[in-house]
Amino acid sequence: MKKILNYIKNNKLLLYIIVNVLYIFVSSFLATIVKCITFKDYGKSLIIAFILNLIVSISIFIYHRFIKKDYKFKWCDLLLVFITIFAIISLIFAERFDKALYGEALRYEGIFALLYYLTLFYLSSFVNKKDKLKIVYVILFTGFFQAMFAILQKAQSPLVTTVKHHREIWAIGFTNNPNFLGSYMLMCLSISYGLFIDEKDWVKKSLIYIVSIVILGGLLASDTMSCIVGLFGIFGLLLIYSIRIKKYKELLIIIISFISLLFFFQKGRLTHLVNDIIKTKNETIEISKGNVNDEYGTKRMVIWKETLKIVPKYLWHGVGIDNFAYAFNGKALTYKNLLFDKAHNEYLQILVTQGIFSFISYLLFYTLIVIDGFKNNFEKGKVYLILPVVGYLIQAFFNISVIEVAPIFYILLGLQIERNKKISK
Repeated sequence: MKKILNYIKNNKLLLYIIVNVLYIFVSSFLATIVKCITFKDYGKSLIIAFILNLIVSISIFIYHRFIKKDYKFKWCDLLLVFITIFAIISLIFAERFDKALYGEALRYEGIFALLYYLTLFYLSSFVNKKDKLKIVYVILFTGFFQAMFAILQKAQSPLVTTVKHHREIWAIGFTNNPNFLGSYMLMCLSISYGLFIDEKDWVKKSLIYIVSIVILGGLLASDTMSCIVGLFGIFGLLLIYSIRIKKYKELLIIIISFISLLFFFQKGRLTHLVNDIIKTKNETIEISKGNVNDEYGTKRMVIWKETLKIVPKYLWHGVGIDNFAYAFNGKALTYKNLLFDKAHNEYLQILVTQGIFSFISYLLFYTLIVIDGFKNNFEKGKVYLILPVVGYLIQAFFNISVIEVAPIFYILLGLQIERNKKISK
């Protein structure tokens, strides 16, 4: 008992971050599968989670700034302040203040959720180097469990509840939509690929490989083309990394496994991604020729086109956090009886809902973190930390931010940072 108490005492921040990962995992499970809570309950719980994070963040700041006196301000701290200020300005000028505060129905990504994400990043940036892998393993565990569940959903197994949408079988794991599952799977798959390449012990390497196959199955079952685009970006980074460290066999195994499982799932009708890849290739060729159709990218072209038209109207402060559904003269964007409450591009979503200054701040934030991630991890044999961040940022061009997935992304963002040596040694 004494050893347990000592461990908790010496690893408070590590355990706190892990509790947050499990909180997201369990809350998503309870809201989507067990349904003993609603997504509204889950969304409101983020207010309490943010307050707890804020208290812990202030405590860490005071401890390192005024007691140990080893705190050094970093550029990310300044950008966090800017992002928070512009978010508050967007809240004040929002079309619907209540939605900017608590979030739109079914999304619940208001200012409290955004501040929860940012405090998660801040706290994760203080995690010791030796503890980062432990957090990554917990994230990988949650992804592995969701992947198995998603594959069973797609296979219509009697062990799980089948989810149907317009007669189509959906694999959603513990999220609200296959696209969200795909984002989660992409981050976890990127982690497993990085660990597989770097691991030297063949027992651990084999176990990681098995985990990667299951998570790849979850990604394929999600039928999320945006995440396949992100995965191709990861393959490109892995190629560069493999050349750099002269490890080609692992990369070859990864690529062969991807192609084999893709066609196996396609033949077993567990995915439609082969057809989607061909369709996307054809659409890309047409766009390069100047032939743009509103239906391209599962109607994303028309969403982006119409969204860009209203950007000047809300350029300075945005229409309000999570207020996209009220950006078109107080109404949502509609197209052929479909209603869109998000821009289906996270960067465009920030621009239209929070304004140009917030947009620039986020771009600088992401760019500088990725640069730090490459310096601290890609160049030091810890590619498993930077891969999921890059993969997520690529798929974000075509997807939306949600409370089931975004917190994990911000934790991984924080793990890219290395505070001063006294803190992170």
